[in-house]
Amino acid sequence: MPGAVNYKFDELFQQVATNFIKNTYKTIVFVDDDGSNSQKAVLYALRHSNYNTLALRGGINAFDKTFNVPAKPDLAGFLNISANAENDFIKSVPEKFKLLREKFALLSAPPQAKARKSTGGC
Repeated sequence: MPGAVNYKFDELFQQVATNFIKNTYKTIVFVDDDGSNSQKAVLYALRHSNYNTLALRGGINAFDKTFNVPAKPDLAGFLNISANAENDFIKSVPEKFKLLREKFALLSAPPQAKARKSTGGC
């Protein structure tokens, strides 16, 4: 993820990561495989007075199960507009994330210098 700072769970207790947690003003989102260590990381950040932290519930595994496997609506409830809208949203998330990644890559890319036109003449 562009702009992300990645620390292993064991590195959170080292001075560099602890200073980052103490001094950052941005929201910190902790993510791990199953959500167990990210909850502990939030508690650690709270102990260091950083209350602007979140943990991805269930970790990246739960995220993958929810968003990377297209869900199919229950055929018995096909008239349920809310369920259909949720299904459409879940199916569209991977494509939306791809577009967001591309936009952030363009925004974070160094500016391109344009070739200057030669002066004079037709």
